[in-house]
Amino acid sequence: MFKKGMFALIVLAISSCAFAEGAPYFGLNVAVNSGSVQLSNAGVTSNFSAKGESGGVLVGFGADLENNLHVAAEIFGNDTTANTITKVINLAGTTAKIKPSYSYGASLLPGIRLGADTMLFLRIGGVRGRFDLTQTFGSAQQTSSTIANGAEVGAGAQLALSNNLSLRGEYNYINYSSFRSLGSSIHSHNNQLSMALLYRFL
Repeated sequence: MFKKGMFALIVLAISSCAFAEGAPYFGLNVAVNSGSVQLSNAGVTSNFSAKGESGGVLVGFGADLENNLHVAAEIFGNDTTANTITKVINLAGTTAKIKPSYSYGASLLPGIRLGADTMLFLRIGGVRGRFDLTQTFGSAQQTSSTIANGAEVGAGAQLALSNNLSLRGEYNYINYSSFRSLGSSIHSHNNQLSMALLYRFL
């Protein structure tokens, strides 16, 4: 269902761009992440902070429409250094540590141009992210990796540096669906501030 939704999002954006003059682009981005993870195990709920930097690549297609409107479709992939501390998660003394890992997804970016060089935009999309959970009880340790689906919304501004190069800054909020791993129920969300350098192929 998630994959179908992402595909429909891309088709919608490309269909919108198809009737206007547009161009593909490529970008590199870096971000600061401030996320949280809630883990429930054996009736005990623990809250983890997951902070770190991330970086990745993106590929998109954008087109100008009438009335200074703009629309773009993007696919992206990121990796992060975010991690949590180790905490006791139940009365039996089991400890856990969660590491958010890579993520990828697709977004629709509707925007409005304020001038020849400046644009404001919104981001609406879907994300899939990997989470690595390590639980330890006594001398026994278990590790499990899970891919979780999430929704992403955000807003930002883009400044043209030349005909080909643009600089983008944005804030995004990512909310992942709850999932189960090693007997624990896990829910995560992330606040992200990012910068990207884009190259547009004219």
